[in-house]
Amino acid sequence: MPATLGPALRADLPLPDLIERGQANVLRCPMYEDGALLAPTSSTVTVRSKGGTVLVNAATATITGSVPTYSYTPDSTLVLEDGWVVEWRHTFTTHGVVTVRNDAALCRVRLSCPVTLEAIYQLAPALRPGSAAPITAQTLANHDDVLGDAWGEVQRWLLTQGRRQYLVIGAHALYDLTRYIALERLFRGLAHRSAEAYGPEADRYQKLAEHAKTTAALTYDEDDDALPDEGKRGAKSATVWLGSTGIHRARRWAGDL
Repeated sequence: MPATLGPALRADLPLPDLIERGQANVLRCPMYEDGALLAPTSSTVTVRSKGGTVLVNAATATITGSVPTYSYTPDSTLVLEDGWVVEWRHTFTTHGVVTVRNDAALCRVRLSCPVTLEAIYQLAPALRPGSAAPITAQTLANHDDVLGDAWGEVQRWLLTQGRRQYLVIGAHALYDLTRYIALERLFRGLAHRSAEAYGPEADRYQKLAEHAKTTAALTYDEDDDALPDEGKRGAKSATVWLGSTGIHRARRWAGDL
């Protein structure tokens, strides 16, 4: 029988699996014990749609760098929707069979982080490793990890707002929000060593991030015709505004512009 995940065995799954339709998607399920990666002796993966249809049935995963992985290409005719489930069954020498399930959605596109480290250093040059007088000994790799965490936070925020990420076309509207969250995290980390020197900067970027949440406008393709909803409606357009207190649709008629 599958074992229940205990306090020392953890799956690193901070987001649902956002699976792009018609494209190869690498599904991963890193497992940790006592803070270290724990490679199973074998793993299988099953993918089910919202209605429970089994699309991948206990397929054998590849253990790559101690992480179970599986490449899945969903048919391009499938309907975009959330409510999917990715189920892993890992076999460990010391833990037996462990089952891990993650929420998933079939998406038009997988959103890519719109921010690079160069964009971070443009606003805070003193953070750049190798500059004349960097204020931190952290490396590019360290900062890239922080940026990745910030991008994950943005995606989780979208989910809490009830936005259907599987219908979003592009991530450009999340540029400022992602950049400010990354900067707030970087300066918040430095503030642990010197709150007086770096705390105000962390607070400032946190406020900028909160403001960016109220003005982010994503482009959607809700009727799945491969065109942005705003662009295909001609004189009448719709913008989806994401605010910290809810979602508001601002509709503008050409005559009102």
